Amino acid sequence: MAISDNKTESWYLDLKKKGAVGKGTSPAGPADITLNVSEENFGKLVDGSASAQRLFMSGKLKVKGNVMKAASIETVLKAAQNAKPKL
Repeated sequence: MAISDNKTESWYLDLKKKGAVGKGTSPAGPADITLNVSEENFGKLVDGSASAQRLFMSGKLKVKGNVMKAASIETVLKAAQNAKPKL
């Protein structure tokens, strides 16, 4: 993902095996999908106040790669919203 405000930062979300997230490029190699979104709109995706489909259709979310795979990001984010922290 490339999240931009005044500067662009890259983050990776690797869901192929155990799952990993981090800043920079993925140690697992090239991405299947690249998402480009502003920091504000990424925040809205994470908190559930915006849908990936709506952002994509309005041009606020750009996708490189398999768009159908990119659609699954919303499912992942919804699961994360409902997850309870383990103490």
